[in-house]
This record gives sequence, structure tokens and C-alpha cells, in this order.
Amino acid sequence: MKPFPRLQALIYLLNICLTLLFPVALIAQESSAQQSTELLKVAKSHLDSLDYDLAFEQGEKALSLYKASFGIEHLQTSKALHLLGKIEFERGDFDQAISYFTLALTIRENAKDRKDSLVLQTLIALGHATEGKGD
Repeated sequence: MKPFPRLQALIYLLNICLTLLFPVALIAQESSAQQSTELLKVAKSHLDSLDYDLAFEQGEKALSLYKASFGIEHLQTSKALHLLGKIEFERGDFDQAISYFTLALTIRENAKDRKDSLVLQTLIALGHATEGKGD
């Protein structure tokens, strides 16, 4: 007789559930990431048309979804932060722009799949924001 047959049955059922649910979780993450990317595109479009309020609103939504899907320290999340920094720069809120650019820069510098072009892009934007502030 096996010890703890109910426990073994429960573990077996749990493994089946996890096997079935894991792909669903991956699909949900991919869907959320796609939605975030679309929101970021919409935000950029609003920024290009100088509608800063709508751009910021869409950028914040994208940031929330990226954080939920990937976490705060992911390159995708840094893209949303960088865009929010650009929006705040265009609004003339240089302190807030600097905050967003600094967060994006930290993520981009420390990312496993670091891209120096993204780091440079954010350093330049941070320099412009600091210059705009007058520091």
C-alpha cells in the first residue's frame, strides 16, 4: 500500500491542471504584450499629433500592461517609460520627464538583453530634459 495515496492523487491532479493552464497563461501574457504594443503605438500617434493628454493616457495603460506581463525591469517596460518621458518633455514638465527617462535608463542599462542603442537614446533624451530644466 502506498503511503499518502490521497496526497499522491492530489499531486497528480495538480500536475494535470498546471499542464493545462500553463499554455493559457502564456497566451494571456502574449495577448497582454500585444495589447501593450498597440497602446504604445496609439500613444506615439497621439504624441505626433500633439494630443499630449491622450498620448499620456495610452502610454500609462501600456506601462501598466507591460509591468503586469513582464515586470518593471523588462526592456518592453522601459519603452513605455521612455515614451512617457517624451510626452512629459513635450508638455514642458522636465522634472517628470527626467524621472521617466531615469527609470527607463536604469532598466535599459541593467537588462540581460541590453541594447546599447536604447541606452544611448535614453541618455540623449535625459540630457535634453536636463538642459530644458536649466540644470
